[in-house]
Amino acid sequence: VPLLVFHFYKVNFRDYVNPGYKEIGIQIAENNNSDELVFVTGFDAEFLICPQTNFYAQRNIAYCKDVNDAESKLKSFNIPKGVIFEINENREITSIKRISI
Repeated sequence: VPLLVFHFYKVNFRDYVNPGYKEIGIQIAENNNSDELVFVTGFDAEFLICPQTNFYAQRNIAYCKDVNDAESKLKSFNIPKGVIFEINENREITSIKRISI
């Protein structure tokens, strides 16, 4: 059993040391408007869409592959404006892009 525990922490250690949920969520909360649909894209972005990030962002967050994907989701939800947060491999926001249809 100790070997299995060691293996688990070796594989998943980064998520326990710095999951980034709070930091990313707070930055999202500070950099969006209430009339925008919030998207994340980039490295591990689809895994950052979870209750922890939503809690700190005080918003629901959607994943998009790229700007075209975000624009098509805006059209399907009939929302005129959105903001895309790009995440890098260190789980940091590297760019914020506002879009509209």
